[in-house]
Amino acid sequence: MRRASVRYRWVVVGVRRALLCVVVAAQVTLGCREPTTAARVTREVRDVIDVQPVISVADASMADAAAATESHVRAGDRVATGWIAEAEREPVPEALRRADALDRRECAPLPSPKLPIVAPELAADVLRYRAIARRTIACHNGVFRFPHRPSRRCDAWFGELARGGPAAMHALGIELTQMKARADEDALPCGSNFIGTAAHRAALVLAGYGDAQAMPYLLRYLAIQTPRALFAGYDGYAVQLAFDGVRRLARRDIGPVWIDPLEDPSAHWTEVVRRWGHWYLAHRAEPVSRWQSEGIATTRALLDAPSVAVRYAAYETLSDLESERAALRAVRADACAADARGVEDREDEPGDEVAMNRYLCGATGSPTSSFDP
Repeated sequence: MRRASVRYRWVVVGVRRALLCVVVAAQVTLGCREPTTAARVTREVRDVIDVQPVISVADASMADAAAATESHVRAGDRVATGWIAEAEREPVPEALRRADALDRRECAPLPSPKLPIVAPELAADVLRYRAIARRTIACHNGVFRFPHRPSRRCDAWFGELARGGPAAMHALGIELTQMKARADEDALPCGSNFIGTAAHRAALVLAGYGDAQAMPYLLRYLAIQTPRALFAGYDGYAVQLAFDGVRRLARRDIGPVWIDPLEDPSAHWTEVVRRWGHWYLAHRAEPVSRWQSEGIATTRALLDAPSVAVRYAAYETLSDLESERAALRAVRADACAADARGVEDREDEPGDEVAMNRYLCGATGSPTSSFDP
């Protein structure tokens, strides 16, 4: 436990240093050093890893950002307290039910809505597409894990899945939420086989189906991976990457405000899963077109929020939509102006706000657009 915690903090520190290099200059400078060979600050890392500026809980703006987000949640997407009802939850694997407390804490998924039931007429096609989906597990770039070059066939595999309709959606969702066996004597199910960019691309493909049944798969993945973030920090970034699928499917962000990963990422993502579980159960009967039209309208209004944290989240939610380009350009212009005003007196500004403004100023669209299906 202690060894994993140290490793986690070291990796996250590397990411934050990488972020500073990315937002300050277009190329790596001599002052920016990566913690490992696999975590190089290259264009690939900048585009793939979700190098979003984060809000430190020590920043004075944190309370304002949280208040603005919570106000939005209360106004449009009220979230119940506590976890979703047990009758609505996907069951915990029996092996984890019998495991000791430490293993359950590390490996047991958080409560999330039950997964969809595959219609019998789709069963054969789902089985065929699962074989393709299983290949995409290796379509990660190796950052924060080990050096790895994805197959040249990854684009073709994801493309075939994206065109495969309901059967492919279920197949990819099932594979994304399969729990792998932990590599130790007990071989308990622990975490997902998907990490990094493979998880990200799978999540975006799932969102692209525009089907409400994709949401339980996305939430189950977050529920599986979040406990692992306590023990293996690089897996925590798979959670952050995969969350893009949730945001893209619903076109909204119901909080909480993102906090510094050095503080408590597990608490943050646990709350994300809790809130979205309630939200999905309350809205699952609605067409996704309604989710998205209402979400876009609400999120568009947040582009003018006083808090840079709220503006940043709204920008990320709309960043791939052609219809929002004009509004997003205005957000970038404001961020550039704020960045220019603070150049000579950085010490008086919260560092993460500076990073957010610089990131928004330099953004040209979705930071993950090069990995869209």
